[in-house]
Amino acid sequence: MAVVSKKNNYSAAGFTLVEVLVALFIFAIIASASTVALSSTLQSKEAIEERSEILTSLHLARATLKLDLLQSVIRPTRDAFGTYDNIGFNGIQNFPEEPFLKFVKRGWLNPAGISARSNLQAVEYYLAGSNLVRRTLLRPDPTEQTPSNERVLLTGIIGVNVEFLVDGVWQNQWFGDAFDDTRLPTAIALTLNSEEFGIIRQLFIVGGGKP
Repeated sequence: MAVVSKKNNYSAAGFTLVEVLVALFIFAIIASASTVALSSTLQSKEAIEERSEILTSLHLARATLKLDLLQSVIRPTRDAFGTYDNIGFNGIQNFPEEPFLKFVKRGWLNPAGISARSNLQAVEYYLAGSNLVRRTLLRPDPTEQTPSNERVLLTGIIGVNVEFLVDGVWQNQWFGDAFDDTRLPTAIALTLNSEEFGIIRQLFIVGGGKP
């Protein structure tokens, strides 16, 4: 008796080339969209962080100016050329690299009297290029060799304008009162032209006490 063997035929399951290409195309679109979204998110994050840093610098600069001016004192000084100032507080319109504010302040901490100095400190504010700079001097009566420390408070500053409130009237400069050397301006208005924020006008109360 003859035995007949039967061969089982299995149908092969899979994707056609067209289906594979369609799937790859859809995946590429999704990947591209995800990349764009991720890139946009990262750029937004960087912009927010940069903006936050600029705002923080602005607030810190204002706080520094506020504290300095509140602690300003009437203290006669001499400059490096021996020129005498009977008040020690000067303010003029801004000139490149020249201080638009110069004064003496108290409150310079000297824990346990480690340094051979008083708690008075000479402070200057000036515009160097597009940087608002605060300079402090080791002594209120500086010489050309007096050490100084400079710190950039703000960048991107196009211009600076300073005004002084005296007897209820705003004036553009202050070199002391020829008739009264016991007082300083009541307040100062500082106007900054910022590349980031435009025109910023801030008001500060001046201390004016005795050291």
